[in-house]
Amino acid sequence: MILKRVTKGEMEMRCPKSNSNKNWPDIITAFYNNNKCRRPLTKRSLRMKMRRNWNRRRPRRRVPAATTPTRLPHPKPPPVIKKSKSELMKNNFDKWKDPQTGYWHATCKWCNNNYSLGTSGGYGSAARHLKAKHPVEYAKLGGGTGKQTQISRFANSQPFGNFSYNDAQNLTGMANLICEENLPYLFSESLALRDYAQGSLNPQFRNYSRKTVKKEIIRLYNAEKVRLQNFFANFDGRVTICSDIWEDDFHHLYYLGLTAHYIDEDWNMHKRVLAFREFNDRHTAEHIYILIERILIEYNLIDKVFAIGFDNATNNTAAIPRLRELCGANSLMGRFFHQRCACHVINLCVQDGLKALGDSMEVIKGGIRRIWGNGQLRLKWQSYLTERGVRYVAFPKDLSIRWNSTYKLLKVVLRYKEHFPAFLKEHDNYIINAAEIDTCEKICNVLIYFFNATETFSHVYKPTANQFIPQAVNLADAFKEFQNAVFVHYFCDHMKEKFLKYYAHIPHIYGIAFILDPRYRLANLEDCFNFYYLAFFGEFQMYDDNPIDPKTEYNEVSTLFYALFNEFRAQYSNAPPPPSRTSSSKGKSIFKSAFGNLMKKTKTTHVTEQSALNEITLYLTYEVDFEENDDFDVLDWWKSKERTFPILARMAKQILSMPVSTVAVEQEFSSAGNVLTASRSRLSAESLETLICYHDWLKAAHRTQELSITPSQDFMDDSTTDGGSTYAGDSD
Repeated sequence: MILKRVTKGEMEMRCPKSNSNKNWPDIITAFYNNNKCRRPLTKRSLRMKMRRNWNRRRPRRRVPAATTPTRLPHPKPPPVIKKSKSELMKNNFDKWKDPQTGYWHATCKWCNNNYSLGTSGGYGSAARHLKAKHPVEYAKLGGGTGKQTQISRFANSQPFGNFSYNDAQNLTGMANLICEENLPYLFSESLALRDYAQGSLNPQFRNYSRKTVKKEIIRLYNAEKVRLQNFFANFDGRVTICSDIWEDDFHHLYYLGLTAHYIDEDWNMHKRVLAFREFNDRHTAEHIYILIERILIEYNLIDKVFAIGFDNATNNTAAIPRLRELCGANSLMGRFFHQRCACHVINLCVQDGLKALGDSMEVIKGGIRRIWGNGQLRLKWQSYLTERGVRYVAFPKDLSIRWNSTYKLLKVVLRYKEHFPAFLKEHDNYIINAAEIDTCEKICNVLIYFFNATETFSHVYKPTANQFIPQAVNLADAFKEFQNAVFVHYFCDHMKEKFLKYYAHIPHIYGIAFILDPRYRLANLEDCFNFYYLAFFGEFQMYDDNPIDPKTEYNEVSTLFYALFNEFRAQYSNAPPPPSRTSSSKGKSIFKSAFGNLMKKTKTTHVTEQSALNEITLYLTYEVDFEENDDFDVLDWWKSKERTFPILARMAKQILSMPVSTVAVEQEFSSAGNVLTASRSRLSAESLETLICYHDWLKAAHRTQELSITPSQDFMDDSTTDGGSTYAGDSD
């Protein structure tokens, strides 16, 4: 008898119960032989074995494919770049040494607590504070927080510890958000903010009252102010300060703004707003001096000011001698203590030129007013351009207080110089002659030089002192090019007269900054002087019956450069050598226009340090690899050559930190106009200063101070006049 695979019913029939009368011996013998069983079978074991075989053959119930769960491959977390513990501790503490006791101290950047590190400078007590009060930051040191770490939620983020909602951190973040974005205090009470945060971010989020947020902003401002005071107290360098006065539009109160500019030990430029102080005293030299002195004492900057940037107001100029005496600037560097704002001078020049034009552009402006004043005509103008495949760009508003608005308006008119007159003639019977368009184009070609110079002088994170002579050469070339142009020469003559009132002689400090740019040095300075003075004064080179000799100007700058080097060498000859560095970043090239044609590479020979007569000889003959169209970062070059030229590097760090313009203060006024609005006109002077200063410090932490600057707007206000005080209005 041979057994074969059967169904359950057949199995029950062929495997009868033990009390059935089937022939069990034959069944057992057949199963034993067919399945090659190793052990003897009984009726019970045979029944169990056949049931197991049937269960194995039973088809399993399958889950539909649509509901089958899929297991996606988990992305690998990004590699963690490990840093040394001391390096990470420096990111959380400001380390400084008490000169009286010789003890090291560390100030926490998160809560401003101060800890003594003893004479060794170890981070023991500071690390314990970080572990207890800031566990998330301590976890980055590799110390752990006692919690299981998680994989990062995002592909580009680093692993972090278990997240737990922290109300104090949430309040700090809310205060930073409100201050950095110039939001009102009531934003923290917004129900829409609560619904968004609880529904999308964290259900534990809660709103804060405006008073709570205000107190938090004041606390953060005071903590950051103390940190800045400690930083400047231990700062081994010089800063340049800029100051100006602003009037608000609501209460007609006056405020004095003060900014500091410096280059740190890593050769990065910085700008900090130090004060936005209410100033309702008479704007005399005495009162200006007293207020600036008070601010400098607050920030430990009395003996560390290299120069001060003012406009040309007479009261500011009168305060300079006392400020120079206060800051101890009685050496050669004291000759450069007062620097006039170059953008302010450019503004005065262009305003004089536009006034000389009178109503010459009234025909073009009248055509624009016709389009903007008629809604149907404006729609026809858009359709007119679309039919001809020309992209529509709206005409900017022409503001009498912004000379750049006239320049931008002319640029748009020239964009449509073929369509604009034809459209007005066809649809409105308004005639614009080709001569008027030609005049508009010439005026725009002149203004573009001043526009580019203003933008170049408005940088915050790039040196501007070394760019003055290149831009001045380009302006001289513009005056020379258009001095005989029909109609435009009258416009240029007025601007030229105003420009020479301030820059008939190029300030020597800008010549030294030019030499400290490794692309230029002394090899190109003489050519720039010759071109500049020849373009303005011709072959006779006379100004106000006084002769001007480019060779004499060049010799004076060269002599002053050597004398200044000797003064720095005597002061810093015993200073420790700077650390070795490498060059990495680059900046924007300015080899263009007339200055680019004058530029020539310095004829260099490879001179070793041993064969050089001195540091200046080595620098003036040092080979610098650059191309005229390539980017070149001056600060990055000096950073990499700091050990090669230690004394010249200190000179460059001080002189290149000096801004050519007071754009930082103008930005401060623009920010004040955004804060002090019609709905927030009752802010106290203390609250306004807190918001303005802390707003700037938050921007500085992200290095985004330059992004909020509109240099073409900040220095084009005709409310300024030479010889009087300057009070800029709110930004648009």
